[in-house]
Amino acid sequence: MAHGPPSSTDASHRIFVQLWSAQLVLVMLSSSSGLVLALTLYERTTSVAVLAAATSLGLVGSIYGAPWIGAVIDRFSRKTAVVAANCGCGLSAWVLCFTLATDLPTGVVLVVVGVSGLAAAALSLTMQATVRLLRTEEDLTRVNGVLTIVENLPVFVGPLLGSAIYATGHQVLIFAVEGCASLMVAGFVASRSSFAASDLPPSRPRSIFAGVRYGLRFILHHPDLRVLQLTFTFFNVANGVAAAVCTAYVIAGTGESETAGHGATRLTVSTWCGSAGLLLGSALVFVLAGRVRRSAMVVGGMACGAVVGRIFFALSASVVTMIPTLTCRNATVQVTNAPLTALWQERTPVDVQGSVFGARRLLGQGLYPVATLCGGFLVDVLTSQGLGRVLSMQLTIAGCGVGELGCALFLAGSGVLARSGFESRLGSSAESPPGA
Repeated sequence: MAHGPPSSTDASHRIFVQLWSAQLVLVMLSSSSGLVLALTLYERTTSVAVLAAATSLGLVGSIYGAPWIGAVIDRFSRKTAVVAANCGCGLSAWVLCFTLATDLPTGVVLVVVGVSGLAAAALSLTMQATVRLLRTEEDLTRVNGVLTIVENLPVFVGPLLGSAIYATGHQVLIFAVEGCASLMVAGFVASRSSFAASDLPPSRPRSIFAGVRYGLRFILHHPDLRVLQLTFTFFNVANGVAAAVCTAYVIAGTGESETAGHGATRLTVSTWCGSAGLLLGSALVFVLAGRVRRSAMVVGGMACGAVVGRIFFALSASVVTMIPTLTCRNATVQVTNAPLTALWQERTPVDVQGSVFGARRLLGQGLYPVATLCGGFLVDVLTSQGLGRVLSMQLTIAGCGVGELGCALFLAGSGVLARSGFESRLGSSAESPPGA
């Protein structure tokens, strides 16, 4: 019996699998090159400030540049955006390879790192915006759970690969390989006929400024979506205040053995436990999707992460008791984020997802860098008042946990998740955007 040509759904599914398989490799290479970059910069400068500057440049670009990047993405088809973003990542990796190989000034390297961060942010936003275009599931929660596994699995392999390459003395090669891989993915995507029949550039694209304004209006115009987003803004502020303090607390322990060796061991173990928690959370999302209400996953993840991952963590006296709290914290992050991402993918029209997702990133994470600085400052102030450094860190972390728990209880009691159509399926939950 003769078979007809494959359906567009089958073709989209095949492209989706191929695209995210390539993303798995790119994330692993990016994780490796990130470690090599940190080691190389520290070897060249022995300056913690330089490492902090490199991290901040990437973070600032991905957060504050997100609305503008998203607006640019929406001016093109998703296929074109994926090709352009991968080309940007590939070229920036090659330039970084050249700057490190030729021992150009550190300031030049940091500029290239900032540009690389913008390209990485463009790729991240574009990949998010392709999910609903290529997948037809009514409930995208499980799909996002699988994608978080793809994004976090390389965290185990990447650092090991980076360390091995750095030990060879030819560390710049990882950037050349990463650049080649990104350009190969761009070439593969460009060779495809199209992502989907609906993947067309807008007939009347908005200007970049109009796109930024539109993305912000889409979120702030809807009362429940506005409350939902602002709640997570406060949640992320509490998370940011605790972030650097948690790292310091892991290194310091209870203050009884603050040698560099013990601190490095605790930090290494905590990093691996955090990575394991991310994968565990992704697996939980895959299992729970369709069986547990999405609002319960979000609120439960927030509350459990606050109580176990912050309050109980602050009471941990050794790395043995820290392990389950750190693992639980990162697992609950995935349980919370996957259904939330599905909500935004379902309720946002495909052709404006770049602008909306960029605005969402700015609103949700815009205060995170400032909150991180405030956390360190708060610990210093409490310590200067005679509380002791370890106790100051414990109080700060536990206080942030109480704040996060308050955000979870607010969402549970406000009815915002139900009113915003959070439990509805794709066919009935996508609403028309506000007027441009």
